[in-house]
Amino acid sequence: MGENNDLAKKSIDKAAQEMLLKTQQQGIDTIWDRYEAQTPVCKFGKMGICCRICDIGPCRISLRDKGAKKGACGADASTICSRNLARQVAAGVAAHSDHGRDICHALLLTAQGKAEGYEIKDGKKLRVIAEEWNVDVENRTDPEMLALAKEKGAKGIVVAGICCTANEILMRQGAPVAGNFMHQELAIATGACDLMLVDVQCMMPALSDVVEHFHTKLVTTSAKAKMRNATHIQFSEDRGYSIAKEIMRLAIENYTNRGATDIPQVTEDLVAGFTAENIAQHLGGTYRPSYRPLNNGIMDGRLRGVVAVIGCNTPQKTQDKSHWDMVTELLKNDVLVVQTGCSAHASAKSGLLRPEAALKYAGQGLQDICDTVGIPPVLHLGSCVDNSRILVALCNMVDEGGIGKELCELPIAGAAPEAMCEKAIAIGFYCVASGAYVNYAPAMRVSGSPQVLKFLTEDVAELTGGRFDFEEDPVQAARNMIDHIDQKRKDLGLGPTMYAVPYEGKQDVSARRGGAGGCSEPVNAQSGAPPICPGSPGSTPTIND
Repeated sequence: MGENNDLAKKSIDKAAQEMLLKTQQQGIDTIWDRYEAQTPVCKFGKMGICCRICDIGPCRISLRDKGAKKGACGADASTICSRNLARQVAAGVAAHSDHGRDICHALLLTAQGKAEGYEIKDGKKLRVIAEEWNVDVENRTDPEMLALAKEKGAKGIVVAGICCTANEILMRQGAPVAGNFMHQELAIATGACDLMLVDVQCMMPALSDVVEHFHTKLVTTSAKAKMRNATHIQFSEDRGYSIAKEIMRLAIENYTNRGATDIPQVTEDLVAGFTAENIAQHLGGTYRPSYRPLNNGIMDGRLRGVVAVIGCNTPQKTQDKSHWDMVTELLKNDVLVVQTGCSAHASAKSGLLRPEAALKYAGQGLQDICDTVGIPPVLHLGSCVDNSRILVALCNMVDEGGIGKELCELPIAGAAPEAMCEKAIAIGFYCVASGAYVNYAPAMRVSGSPQVLKFLTEDVAELTGGRFDFEEDPVQAARNMIDHIDQKRKDLGLGPTMYAVPYEGKQDVSARRGGAGGCSEPVNAQSGAPPICPGSPGSTPTIND
């Protein structure tokens, strides 16, 4: 029983718990074990008051009465905190720009007809982008690979993704998801992974150690990220399809080396593939795509607002639990949730990316919208590098009108409840700079400087309209975001939610039609909500067929 409790503290994912038990029994270290070995963590590092930038140091600042108050160069706690944070942001932005460079290179080669296996899938969007940049414009399965797989005794070929690579191939190819960031070692531990292919994002160096215990071949594809115990096959867009076949052949030929497999029988269906463009089509229809139904839903109180819950996993928290707690708290209070990255996987594994999830977890207003449109209460918009889609969608809401003239006026917020890397910090700053209220946890390493902490959580709002919140508890963080949304609704002259909700927050419920209870009894999101009051104004969702 104690062993099961220990596993539950590491992850709420039953499949992860099953594989963690296997790795423990076989003496294979995972990210959870290595994190535990690092505890207790250095307090100076956690507070952001140690500095190793120059070779005079390293230096650290003491917040006690005794001890150094400045580094050798004279930098105090605020200077050191802000320097460290700025460098983390710069590193995160650099990583994102590296992705952007590769995408531009692939697009150029595709336009020149030199990118093997690439093609334009959405001609309409290509023309829209061309117009924006003033440019004058006037899925296959290889039968050879299938035959080889059957020759080796396999029934077929499964290409599955982990982390944000999973989101990319899910969105574009409909490929299955094997798990999020902290599943990568566990996927190998199933014994069913014939080859693991990695590029430059979010893969652990520890993969080199884990493959020593199994038959899995590890293949790297970027000169920027080679690994021990791996075969390196350099990827290039001009030979993309041929290289893919070469790697696939390695995997198939390794199938005969499989031993016993332990694949957790834990699966879940999901709906993914939402973009800033097709959201308008889902809302308004193919011939009248529009964000008007969404804006109307917010204006009439069926929807309280919209929150983007994004980001990673970290062993500092129980895997996926903060995502689950935060998202379900938002849903039952009539907040539409959009997600990217490993956060979207967390909700998918829990069944929240299915349309029927609205009946079980959403408040009545959000149920109305989801039922009419036929969408899940949580919309999957892609990988962590697709967060720009969310900001584009928010700009479309501004353009549609009625709920604010700029992004910082919208009743929206964002959160990364299990953040873990510099790229996440960069994304957080991108959103705050755009005018969004952002919960970020575990907190950035700035607690050693009250000035830096105050700037990020208060003063920056004067510059951008957005700010950070470092609340660690996911339910309280959700309520903080709801309070922010309610204030934005009040500033816009919008009333309270149409229906009673579990967390009323700072809403003026006396202004609700029908009183504090609205036109129905208080909502119980777990057992289902009561029907719309017949004949009441706004009882028919303002959504086009």
